[in-house]
Amino acid sequence: MGILRPAAGVCTDARLEIESSVVRFNTSDDRFFLVAPGLEFPAGGAPANPPTSLIKPDPKLDVANYLLGGSYERNITPKFFWNTGAGWDRNDDAGILNRYIAHAGAGNKWVDTARRRFATSYGVSYTDREEKS
Repeated sequence: MGILRPAAGVCTDARLEIESSVVRFNTSDDRFFLVAPGLEFPAGGAPANPPTSLIKPDPKLDVANYLLGGSYERNITPKFFWNTGAGWDRNDDAGILNRYIAHAGAGNKWVDTARRRFATSYGVSYTDREEKS
Protein backbone atom coordinates (compact mmCIF):
# COMPACT_ATOMS: atom_id res chain seq x y z
CA MET A 1 0.00 0.00 0.00
CA GLY A 2 1.37 3.40 -0.82
CA ILE A 3 0.39 7.02 -0.68
CA LEU A 4 1.65 9.38 -3.35
CA ARG A 5 2.19 12.81 -1.83
CA PRO A 6 2.53 15.89 -4.02
CA ALA A 7 5.90 17.57 -4.45
CA ALA A 8 6.49 21.14 -3.27
CA GLY A 9 4.63 23.67 -5.39
CA VAL A 10 2.04 21.11 -6.56
CA CYS A 11 -1.62 21.13 -5.44
CA THR A 12 -1.70 20.00 -1.80
CA ASP A 13 -5.49 19.82 -1.57
CA ALA A 14 -5.65 16.32 -3.10
CA ARG A 15 -4.45 12.87 -2.18
CA LEU A 16 -4.06 9.78 -4.36
CA GLU A 17 -3.64 6.29 -2.92
CA ILE A 18 -2.78 3.22 -4.99
CA GLU A 19 -2.68 -0.27 -3.52
CA SER A 20 -1.60 -3.57 -5.03
CA SER A 21 -0.90 -6.96 -3.54
CA VAL A 22 -0.16 -10.44 -4.88
CA VAL A 23 0.20 -13.59 -2.79
CA ARG A 24 0.94 -16.90 -4.56
CA PHE A 25 2.16 -19.98 -2.78
CA ASN A 26 2.93 -23.41 -4.23
CA THR A 27 3.18 -26.56 -2.13
CA SER A 28 4.09 -30.15 -2.81
CA ASP A 29 4.46 -33.34 -0.85
CA ASP A 30 7.86 -34.25 0.60
CA ARG A 31 10.39 -35.95 -1.64
CA PHE A 32 10.89 -39.64 -1.01
CA PHE A 33 12.81 -42.67 -2.26
CA LEU A 34 10.83 -45.42 -3.97
CA VAL A 35 12.26 -48.92 -3.67
CA ALA A 36 12.02 -50.85 -6.94
CA PRO A 37 8.87 -53.00 -6.97
CA GLY A 38 9.01 -56.80 -6.97
CA LEU A 39 11.93 -57.19 -4.57
CA GLU A 40 11.77 -60.08 -2.16
CA PHE A 41 13.05 -59.33 1.29
CA PRO A 42 15.10 -61.99 3.06
CA ALA A 43 13.69 -63.31 6.30
CA GLY A 44 14.38 -60.90 9.13
CA GLY A 45 15.61 -57.87 7.14
CA ALA A 46 15.80 -55.75 4.03
CA PRO A 47 18.09 -56.12 1.01
CA ALA A 48 21.55 -54.57 1.46
CA ASN A 49 21.49 -52.23 -1.57
CA PRO A 50 18.04 -52.14 -3.17
CA PRO A 51 17.59 -50.10 -6.36
CA THR A 52 15.71 -46.88 -5.57
CA SER A 53 14.53 -43.79 -7.41
CA LEU A 54 13.98 -40.30 -5.98
CA ILE A 55 10.39 -39.10 -6.35
CA LYS A 56 9.83 -35.33 -6.41
CA PRO A 57 6.11 -34.52 -6.44
CA ASP A 58 5.20 -31.55 -8.65
CA PRO A 59 4.26 -28.36 -6.80
CA LYS A 60 0.62 -27.28 -7.00
CA LEU A 61 -0.84 -23.85 -6.48
CA ASP A 62 -2.07 -23.67 -2.87
CA VAL A 63 -2.88 -19.97 -2.29
CA ALA A 64 -3.55 -17.23 -4.84
CA ASN A 65 -4.79 -13.78 -3.79
CA TYR A 66 -4.65 -10.62 -5.89
CA LEU A 67 -5.65 -7.03 -5.08
CA LEU A 68 -5.54 -3.82 -7.09
CA GLY A 69 -7.21 -0.59 -6.02
CA GLY A 70 -7.01 3.12 -5.77
CA SER A 71 -8.74 6.12 -4.27
CA TYR A 72 -8.68 9.86 -4.77
CA GLU A 73 -9.52 12.49 -2.18
CA ARG A 74 -9.85 16.23 -2.72
CA ASN A 75 -10.43 18.99 -0.17
CA ILE A 76 -13.48 21.22 -0.56
CA THR A 77 -12.51 23.24 2.54
CA PRO A 78 -9.65 22.59 4.98
CA LYS A 79 -12.02 20.45 7.12
CA PHE A 80 -14.36 18.94 4.46
CA PHE A 81 -13.47 16.68 1.51
CA TRP A 82 -14.90 14.34 -1.14
CA ASN A 83 -13.47 11.00 -2.24
CA THR A 84 -13.91 8.29 -4.85
CA GLY A 85 -12.20 5.05 -5.72
CA ALA A 86 -12.36 1.57 -7.19
CA GLY A 87 -10.76 -1.80 -6.72
CA TRP A 88 -10.54 -5.37 -7.95
CA ASP A 89 -9.55 -8.50 -6.08
CA ARG A 90 -9.44 -12.28 -6.43
CA ASN A 91 -9.25 -14.77 -3.56
CA ASP A 92 -9.19 -18.41 -4.67
CA ASP A 93 -9.41 -19.78 -1.11
CA ALA A 94 -12.63 -17.85 -0.48
CA GLY A 95 -14.06 -18.88 -3.86
CA ILE A 96 -13.99 -15.33 -5.29
CA LEU A 97 -13.04 -15.27 -8.98
CA ASN A 98 -13.51 -11.52 -9.44
CA ARG A 99 -14.81 -8.78 -7.14
CA TYR A 100 -15.14 -5.20 -8.35
CA ILE A 101 -15.82 -2.41 -5.86
CA ALA A 102 -16.50 1.29 -6.53
CA HIS A 103 -17.11 3.94 -3.89
CA ALA A 104 -17.75 7.67 -3.55
CA GLY A 105 -18.42 9.92 -0.61
CA ALA A 106 -17.60 12.97 1.48
CA GLY A 107 -16.10 13.44 4.90
CA ASN A 108 -14.85 15.62 7.73
CA LYS A 109 -11.28 15.99 8.97
CA TRP A 110 -11.04 16.30 12.73
CA VAL A 111 -7.24 16.17 13.05
CA ASP A 112 -4.83 16.54 10.13
CA THR A 113 -1.19 17.08 11.04
CA ALA A 114 2.07 15.66 9.74
CA ARG A 115 1.96 12.93 12.42
CA ARG A 116 -1.78 12.27 12.81
CA ARG A 117 -4.90 12.19 10.71
CA PHE A 118 -8.39 11.45 11.99
CA ALA A 119 -11.35 11.77 9.65
CA THR A 120 -14.82 10.38 9.14
CA SER A 121 -16.13 9.54 5.70
CA TYR A 122 -19.72 9.00 4.56
CA GLY A 123 -20.50 7.43 1.24
CA VAL A 124 -21.94 4.74 -0.96
CA SER A 125 -20.31 1.75 -2.57
CA TYR A 126 -21.17 -0.83 -5.22
CA THR A 127 -19.81 -4.38 -5.31
CA ASP A 128 -20.03 -6.89 -8.15
CA ARG A 129 -18.83 -10.36 -7.15
CA GLU A 130 -18.27 -13.46 -9.29
CA GLU A 131 -17.88 -16.69 -7.31
CA LYS A 132 -16.80 -20.22 -8.14
CA SER A 133 -19.76 -22.45 -8.78
